[in-house]
Amino acid sequence: MKETLTTQIDKLKICLEKKDNIVITVHRNPDGDAVGSSIGLYNYLKVNHSNVNIIVPNSYPKDLHFLDGDDNVINFDTHTEMSEKIINSADVLFVLDYNDITRTEDMAPVLQNSKAVKVLIDHHPNPVLEADIEISDTTVSSTCELIYEVCSRLDYHDSLPKSSANAIYLGIMTDTGNFRHNCNNPRTFEIVARLLEAGAEKDMITGQIFESYTKTRLGLMGYCLNDGMTVLDDHNAAYIVINREAINKFNFKKGDAEGFVNIPLSINNVYFSAIFIEFEQYIKISFRSRGQFAVNKFSELYFNGGGHRNAAGGKSNRSLTDTLNKFIEKVKEHSDEIYY
Repeated sequence: MKETLTTQIDKLKICLEKKDNIVITVHRNPDGDAVGSSIGLYNYLKVNHSNVNIIVPNSYPKDLHFLDGDDNVINFDTHTEMSEKIINSADVLFVLDYNDITRTEDMAPVLQNSKAVKVLIDHHPNPVLEADIEISDTTVSSTCELIYEVCSRLDYHDSLPKSSANAIYLGIMTDTGNFRHNCNNPRTFEIVARLLEAGAEKDMITGQIFESYTKTRLGLMGYCLNDGMTVLDDHNAAYIVINREAINKFNFKKGDAEGFVNIPLSINNVYFSAIFIEFEQYIKISFRSRGQFAVNKFSELYFNGGGHRNAAGGKSNRSLTDTLNKFIEKVKEHSDEIYY
């Protein structure tokens, strides 16, 4: 752990000794790392603090609703007035798994106006949000890894609660694609070992995420493999397209395509993969790579996004055809960079 991060955690410890109204927030469209980090921290803090709340900007996939503490998560979209009241009365405001307040969209003005001590805990590069306490490290696997480091230094418990261990394990597992990327640091696996010692239910969590698919999700996966995938053999890249017709045909729900972007990377000599999902107002894009190609830079340059070297996201407001044409054009431009 870097000395500067240790110093920030020490500042947080002093802050929490004097504050009790705590609000935990994450980015819009929460993923496993956002859900895991918020619930993991919530379950850790609630024993020592009488008023801790989690507020998410909108709903998240149903396969992430199994953690202890999930029932206490407040959805800003559906409980706006309540959420605003809670945020306005907060003493400490945690900003987890995002470093730009605009990523909360409709929640952003309320967060911006909050007088609470803002505590950023995040692993994404180039933070924009100004926080009073900043616990940021781009070398870790996930925000959940940083949540573990924070909890282990706060010393609220003799050992990490099992409910926190499960949530933190979920975030690390999902943000590394089940330990396939962003996890080359031995410390990540040391933390996983500590989580298992604390009672994290590895098999149960794996089953919830990877072994609880619906028939429609499997049908959508089959469509992606048979009709939706294109391999750019000369450029070591491949992409999947889920258009509006497929969304309607397979009754697409949030989270149904989670992990699909990784599928083309199992093809020999494919080192860069993308998936394009055509929603009504925009096209959601995810990028993955194995090897040296920095998909975060690719996404930042061309698709209004960002993330990590091997896992990033973006979006396009162009038509699907124009978006794909641009993607193929840029893949060809960067072809000599796409290797293992």
